[in-house]
Amino acid sequence: MSFDIFILVAEKYVHYIRTSDPFDPDRIERLRSKGVKKLYIPEHAEQAYLGYLDRGLGELQNQSISVQDRSALVSSAITTEAENVIHNVQTAQGYHHTESRIEKVVNFLTSESGALKTILGTTGAALDNFQHATNVTSLAIGLANHLGVTNPRDLLDLGLAGLLHDAALTRLGFRSDVDPKTLTGEDLKRYEEHPTAVAYDLADKPYVNKSVLDLIANHEEMGDGAGYPNRKRISTLPLTSQILNLCNAFDKFWSKSDMSMADASKLFFKQKIGLFELSHMQSLSQVIQAK
Repeated sequence: MSFDIFILVAEKYVHYIRTSDPFDPDRIERLRSKGVKKLYIPEHAEQAYLGYLDRGLGELQNQSISVQDRSALVSSAITTEAENVIHNVQTAQGYHHTESRIEKVVNFLTSESGALKTILGTTGAALDNFQHATNVTSLAIGLANHLGVTNPRDLLDLGLAGLLHDAALTRLGFRSDVDPKTLTGEDLKRYEEHPTAVAYDLADKPYVNKSVLDLIANHEEMGDGAGYPNRKRISTLPLTSQILNLCNAFDKFWSKSDMSMADASKLFFKQKIGLFELSHMQSLSQVIQAK
């Protein structure tokens, strides 16, 4: 490794791997077996870590590396992009760097059978807003590919929207798994404005495609006006929007369910039928349960 790695144990950061030490697969499996889902690096090591991710993303089409190893790196890369995306979108250079990374993710997910399920298995049910962004981005690209969306620009914009869709939640003080039914008054109003808050924050950035802004602004709409902030009928939205909304709703449901992804998808199907296009829900179940 070219940087130190820590794990969080009982609210304390424990030095797990030192610079120049090997990080062999056995150590990764031991962490997974103990339920460790996040690793940490010192702030000063961020550039070294980003360089590590970029080198790995450059190897995503290398068939000599296992799908599991490449998928684990993709999961880490998307989560890191989600953590940094608000900073990155402030400049055209930063945004285009994020675009380049997500484009590599799109190419990997649409060309490698089994990649989506491995990525979701690596990330697991979302523990925070950034892992939620990872799951939604991965699911949306995978489902779009399954439904025949082939235009590279549409897939890239969908991936970017998945990364950015809840970016305002952290600023507004909400977790991705907050239940709006528990909110009242100003808190509920503030929460229901988070889709348009993100789009508004990005509206003065000419390098951000309008389709990305539209996807973000509409990502909580569902059913026949059952969503927010504008109570739109989901059937009137573009296919990519319907895909993002479905994947967003499913991942939030999964994160609260304490179930396996496959079992959560079955219950989600039963409880949310009517809120999304039936064929899209069936395709999502197929994508999630694919071998």
